[in-house]
Amino acid sequence: MYRVRFRIRGRGFTKAKEIRRDWDLLRLDVLRTRSEVGYSNVGPQIIAYPINPQDILKIHMIRVSDLARSGWRNYDLRFYSDGRGMLEYRAFAFDGAGQTPDNLSQCGGEARIFFDTVKIERLSGVQLPNVG
Repeated sequence: MYRVRFRIRGRGFTKAKEIRRDWDLLRLDVLRTRSEVGYSNVGPQIIAYPINPQDILKIHMIRVSDLARSGWRNYDLRFYSDGRGMLEYRAFAFDGAGQTPDNLSQCGGEARIFFDTVKIERLSGVQLPNVG
């Protein structure tokens, strides 16, 4: 088990009491890319070729109400990795770039998102939720 911690703060956002629509502003995720070999029959030959399957291990959405709070905040994503492949710790803004809606501009021209650190930590054991 691992935890990746993104330390983020927002500035210039509407106060929490004044939020009309709690838009998604950031998507945080952990992506694993594995290197594998695929095989194909081409006539009498077998051809080997690289393939790189990808898995999203964890996703966390950050909304306007999260960034409207003052100060730095930690956003933790806990995930399991078996040690195979390469891991990426990513943040995507909903700012109109690419295929995303432009939710950030709905927050006004003064709204800003700041990143401080991304910390990856191996956890010593699995923590099960307390039920009942």
